[in-house]
Amino acid sequence: MNNEEHIIDVENPQRFFFRASAADFKKIPGSPIAYWLNKKIIDNFSNRSLGNLISVRGGMTTADNERFVRLWFEVSLRDAAIGNPDSSLKWFPYNKGGEYRKWFGNRLWIVNWQDDGDAIKQTGRASVRSEELYFSEMIGWTDVTSYSQLGVRYYGSGFLFDASGPAVFPNKQYDYTLVLGFLGSKVTSIILQSLNATLHVQAGNISDLPWLDLSTDAQCALKSNVLFFVKQARQDWDSFETSWDFNNLPLLHSDYRQHTLKGTCQKLRSHWQDITQEMQRLEEENNRIFIDAYGLQDELTPEVPLNEITLTCNPHYRYSNNKNAAELEGLLLADTMKEFVSYAVGCMFGRYSLDKPGLILAN
Repeated sequence: MNNEEHIIDVENPQRFFFRASAADFKKIPGSPIAYWLNKKIIDNFSNRSLGNLISVRGGMTTADNERFVRLWFEVSLRDAAIGNPDSSLKWFPYNKGGEYRKWFGNRLWIVNWQDDGDAIKQTGRASVRSEELYFSEMIGWTDVTSYSQLGVRYYGSGFLFDASGPAVFPNKQYDYTLVLGFLGSKVTSIILQSLNATLHVQAGNISDLPWLDLSTDAQCALKSNVLFFVKQARQDWDSFETSWDFNNLPLLHSDYRQHTLKGTCQKLRSHWQDITQEMQRLEEENNRIFIDAYGLQDELTPEVPLNEITLTCNPHYRYSNNKNAAELEGLLLADTMKEFVSYAVGCMFGRYSLDKPGLILAN
């Protein structure tokens, strides 16, 4: 008998049964009854798991976030180790998950880790996990997701990480471009559905993902794509005052300057559209690389919806997807003008300057 078989009850043809081999379920970590999985997906679990190649860890819980966690702009930057490894400072970058966003971003929080987190540890209620990996180069994701793909992001080094923002730690052999490209693919998403049917994607689920080494050509294409993803997502994130690496407003960049404000907006909007479309094309190419490698051409298509291209300059992602094109464009233009006014007010109060990038007054 085949591993899987449909049986129709002749007395009640509307009633269907599905029969699958219990031996196949044992190939999947945790032996979930994932009867819908294609045999090729099940067979992939015979390969090495990601957790056997790199560290995958859950983060800490402070037991009192109101006391120990802040948004970065709520404290003086003189006390924050943002881009500064000074261990004598109080506040340190903290991956706490956040909204669905891929490749780069959600760098908003800081945590009190003065004296190696002594105040947190003294509560007696905190759970400080994987301390030996704090500040190491890492890839993080938000543990709760309702999207078709994992909101996975590159954080680099210098961060601590929360239970809501677990992390993987690439190494020299499996660098961040390979791991990030894999985790951001549709292949990872469909496999995760078999490992965990809930909305919570935990460190153990990521650790159990089967890993296949790609061909040299596929690796080269993947690395090029991921470098583009991270670069564009970072530029997008840093285009807003909520980024601690914000330097200047895109609307004021010389590349988009026209004789009128309307013309400048139109040229900037055209650039945003080009970047969004290129991101969509390359994300689909990234999916295709892993679909081919894992032999899932009959199970998956590489297409990525426009609302899942997670750039803030993409109105299909930024706003509700049930709006028409004119409504989306109107909302984006309105927010662009609000950001322009906000930056102008910042210049008036000395927070920014037109002749110098970044923060001027931030105490």
